[in-house]
Amino acid sequence: METLWLLGTAGCHLCEALHPTAEAAARALGFRLEGVEIMDHEALLERFETQIPVLYWPRTDRSLPGPFTLPQALAFLQAPA
Repeated sequence: METLWLLGTAGCHLCEALHPTAEAAARALGFRLEGVEIMDHEALLERFETQIPVLYWPRTDRSLPGPFTLPQALAFLQAPA
């Protein structure tokens, strides 16, 4: 099962609010969603610090900055890489 990351940080209310939407999109398409603390990853922090929450697809190096809706997340995941 392929993994998606929801990049965020502790105490981020936007990250917490977006988690159910990201989880629903991942589950609908057979992905596993993993919450990733961006402060623990220097390269991700440099790249996405001002954009969190971000739905990140590591295999394709594609990202969808939040906020996003369920249809937007599904379209992102179904678009050709």
